[in-house]
Amino acid sequence: MSNTMRTRTATDRDELEALVDDYIRDGYSVQTESDTKAVLEYHDSGSLLAHLALFFTIGWVTLGFLNGFYAWYRRRQTRDKVRVEV
Repeated sequence: MSNTMRTRTATDRDELEALVDDYIRDGYSVQTESDTKAVLEYHDSGSLLAHLALFFTIGWVTLGFLNGFYAWYRRRQTRDKVRVEV
């Protein structure tokens, strides 16, 4: 997994706020924010279906530790950073 950051350019402050709001609605969290730029990051912990499948197949034997490991693995693999700037 690379740690590259995508950059989105806004034409003015209002468009920057609209883009940030769109990313927040999509599940991103704001890392830093100023008048001219914002850095947002996204993590995914895996789907509910995958967690249920893991738990009901072999996860109950591991007392849920396999689910925790899967969530940790997905969180590391789905890191996405976006910088929105004017």
